[in-house]
Amino acid sequence: MDKQNLLLLIEASLSNDASRNHNLSHYLDGIEHKPGVAEFFFDLVGDNSLKAPVKLFVAVYFKNKVKKHWNINGNDSWELQQKQISPEEKASIKSKFVQVFLANCQDNKVSQLLCDTLYLILQQEIDQWDQLTNDTLQLLHSKDKYEYVYSGLLILKTFMRTQRWSLGDDRRRLDLIVENSFELLESLMDDLVSNGLDDTSASNLIYQILKIFKYATFTSMPQYFIRDIGKLEKWVSYQLTIASSESSPSLMAIDVDRRTVDPRSKSQKWAFANLCRLIGRYGGGKSMSREAHLNQFCELVTSNFAPEILTQVFKIASNWSQKPESHWLSQKSLYYLIFTIHQFVNGPYNWKLVQPHIREIIAHLVLPNLLPTDDVVELYESDPDEYYKRYIDFGNSTTTANDAAVNLLAGISEDKLKQIYSNTEDLVVSCFTNEKNNPFQVEASLRVLACFSLQLNQSDWDVEGIVKVTLPYLNAKEYPFLQTRACDLITCYGAGIRDLNLLSEVFQGLLKNFQQDDDPLLILLGAEAITVLISRPEVSDSLRPHINSIISKLLKLSNEYEFEAVSDIIQAFVSEFSAEVQPFALQLFTDLNENFQRIMKEMIDNRNDTDKEYQGIGVLDTMLSIVNSSDNVDHVTRLADIFRPTVLCTIQNTLDMFLVEVLSICETIVSKTKQVSQALWDVYMELFDSASYYFIPDVCQPFWEACIIYGFKDLNFKSPQVQKAIEIISNAELFEDYPRVQYELLSQIILACDVGPVIPDILKLSNTSEPCIHIEIALSCLVTNPQLTVSNIDLTQFLPLWMNNQKKNPTVFDVKLQILALISLLGLDGLSVIEQVKDELTLKLVQLLETLPETMRKRQELLDSLENAQEDDFEYEEDEEDDLLRETILDNVDVLSKFKQFNSTGLITVSQERLRNLQ
Repeated sequence: MDKQNLLLLIEASLSNDASRNHNLSHYLDGIEHKPGVAEFFFDLVGDNSLKAPVKLFVAVYFKNKVKKHWNINGNDSWELQQKQISPEEKASIKSKFVQVFLANCQDNKVSQLLCDTLYLILQQEIDQWDQLTNDTLQLLHSKDKYEYVYSGLLILKTFMRTQRWSLGDDRRRLDLIVENSFELLESLMDDLVSNGLDDTSASNLIYQILKIFKYATFTSMPQYFIRDIGKLEKWVSYQLTIASSESSPSLMAIDVDRRTVDPRSKSQKWAFANLCRLIGRYGGGKSMSREAHLNQFCELVTSNFAPEILTQVFKIASNWSQKPESHWLSQKSLYYLIFTIHQFVNGPYNWKLVQPHIREIIAHLVLPNLLPTDDVVELYESDPDEYYKRYIDFGNSTTTANDAAVNLLAGISEDKLKQIYSNTEDLVVSCFTNEKNNPFQVEASLRVLACFSLQLNQSDWDVEGIVKVTLPYLNAKEYPFLQTRACDLITCYGAGIRDLNLLSEVFQGLLKNFQQDDDPLLILLGAEAITVLISRPEVSDSLRPHINSIISKLLKLSNEYEFEAVSDIIQAFVSEFSAEVQPFALQLFTDLNENFQRIMKEMIDNRNDTDKEYQGIGVLDTMLSIVNSSDNVDHVTRLADIFRPTVLCTIQNTLDMFLVEVLSICETIVSKTKQVSQALWDVYMELFDSASYYFIPDVCQPFWEACIIYGFKDLNFKSPQVQKAIEIISNAELFEDYPRVQYELLSQIILACDVGPVIPDILKLSNTSEPCIHIEIALSCLVTNPQLTVSNIDLTQFLPLWMNNQKKNPTVFDVKLQILALISLLGLDGLSVIEQVKDELTLKLVQLLETLPETMRKRQELLDSLENAQEDDFEYEEDEEDDLLRETILDNVDVLSKFKQFNSTGLITVSQERLRNLQ
């Protein structure tokens, strides 16, 4: 390989000349398969004569070469195997790794790339590279050579990173390196911490050491600390010292963005983070380790370290609040500081340590971190989407002090609020009566009240009093962000308004905010607050004539912004005003469909955009509510035509994140219209044509069953829809994890149309499955083709199997299926097996008919419960609920009439008394 030519090509490519890039790419493709190319590039990384951009390119290439070709196995393609790095080349690279690392330790970009490459190698070679450990420890012994120590720490950190998830016996390797290295790290920390924390180089070493501690203790505690808790005490002391260190004038002299990434601030952040994790997992926090062998260790940490850590945390928080110039903390340091207190609040042991200080926590830590800044107000005006994600939508959490404060309040609200609210209420509400308090303070107080809303709403608290103090801010036009926050608080507490005059005032304020056109966030939050009130006649009667324009405005908002809540708000209006929505339901569905198609196209280009995903699901849920609220069959059928291209695009582009909602809409359209339109047959065929790469049985089952129930009745065995169903359902690989779904669908197909030609194959297939599955399939076959079925099963074995495997809680379908199967069996002439047990089968038939009304009552009870009650107001397991509610082909079959007709043939004898009971 020609080194000089390669370097010239790299330099030329860095000039942004496309033709020169092609020359380099062609050259690299030509040498990629040659032996020794990885080591050749690795040696170039160690060549300090290279220019920085060239070396960076070389380091990137080496990393990618290792990633793609270090670990090649026999199952990989021949082409890949030609490019693999040979064992001899690997050994040579490993022997020179520390030397090359030392040559680049001052270049942050290259050293990071080498760390990333080392991580890739260690994942494969960690058991075959003892020399790396020895060399690393040797570097750490060289305390007088900064570059040696720094390189040793980076290598050790990478080693720990590869082992951070190890548990049990797999931790022996990590425990060994901790035993060999942590005393060296302690010696370093003694010098670094005692000599002051204002030195950037020293802080850089501290930062690396704290990251090593993080990885070493990430999932469990090393034996080094379990065996001697005094050693852990040292590390707690180091980190408390770092966390509580003052901000030097030199640090405060640089701007906040640079200050945040300064090694001094990063070291402080990781000190807080490690202490937070220590309390959370081992010191009585809410994420306490459940490893039995750590019980005694956790007790020691909880009793020996937790109180001191909390004392120091309070002291740090007080200094930050009262002396910000000398005790500045970055946003992430504040996040971990507050989160540490959160661990104490919601842990099982340490609430008593926090409770006496809760007033100071809210006053000096929580409220200040909820205060908006000028930058936040600017964000409100310039980027409503980002403001909504960061300061309104509770689901978008970040590692900021603002989010930590909100989460802490939510933690307190879970079960501690009654214990502390009377002692802290004045801190929160005083700003509403104090004219000196500025709008920022009001905003912070409103956010505290919002966090406490769940508990305060469930108590006998004066909710209307909270609404009254909020009311003036609904109309604070000079502070739009405050109006928006006031709307949010009405969303939290508005349901508790009983005073009609207050209700009217609140509603008028919300309506004015919603009706303005300049502030999307105020429109959004105003509308959301109104949805809390729309069940009140005083509100709904006022809105009813304007529902079309209200929803149109919300649709416009949804098209222009990525507010996830818009779909829920539209859905609430559609559900409440379903009659008023009917005249323009088609147009509304069309508009929503176009909105979703826009989202869908963006998702095709970026499938990892979770915000877009949630927004799209919200739009689909709203479309489903429109289908559910529509009673016009012709309209619903037209909805299928509108929706067809959207569903096909979803399937063809494998947008499985939307599949559940998309198919739910299709299934609901079929169930509403009691037919399968051509548009939905197109969806059906496209879905099953894609089955080899896309079919998800339990997701597709409801739509497929609806098509079977309402569409197969007009088809025959040779219809393409039936043939496709048989083809898919016979694919055992597709249903490997879903055998129940496979046979439930097969049962419905058998009952829906004549599949006589494949009944022998079906029975043979089902006979290899669980007894309950085989029974259901055989009974379905008996109902539709009894003569063919009995010729393909052994009744002497099947009848006992059936009778001995009765379900404890049969569904309506189970009972009806058995009744119809028994009628078919008892109607067969000349079968000696049947004649021998005819009386028993007749008795079973009558018993099933007698239990049917109660089974149907249970189903109706569950349906009523779902409509009128809370989720846990009825006593059924989830699987039982699914079975009871499942729509089947037999739902509309009158089995009692069929029994009476069969009984009239005289083939069976039933007493008159029992017949009267069946009337």
